[in-house]
Amino acid sequence: WAIRDDVEQQTNYKPTFMYDVSLPISSMEDYISQVHKNLKHSWDDFRCIVFGHLADGNLHLIIGVGSDDIDSQKKIEISVYEPLKLVGGSVSAEHGIGFEKKQYLNLSRSETEINLMKNLKKSLDPKNILNSGLIFG
Repeated sequence: WAIRDDVEQQTNYKPTFMYDVSLPISSMEDYISQVHKNLKHSWDDFRCIVFGHLADGNLHLIIGVGSDDIDSQKKIEISVYEPLKLVGGSVSAEHGIGFEKKQYLNLSRSETEINLMKNLKKSLDPKNILNSGLIFG
């Protein structure tokens, strides 16, 4: 619990990015290994802290690579999100897709599922009042 209770201290290491993903419990070890491998490919010196709600497949990743520029952020996002597709994970566990994760939704949902979401949004919000332009229209 010390890491979770003092997570702010962990983020003081470098500029950091935080992620919230979910995946099958049986895939967690391989997933984290793949994320580390992906990060190591671009940065020799990185820090990746992982904690979460293991019983429900929810992981939080705090990643620092020494830079917070947009190119680093995109590389980190790809390193974190792409391996989820192979294990049937989701790019969002607790905090929704939102604008930032919209471009990665296809890694955790099929085209059929995304179209169903779009149709459901249109049915429930035909005037496009709710979150207009955020994810679906």
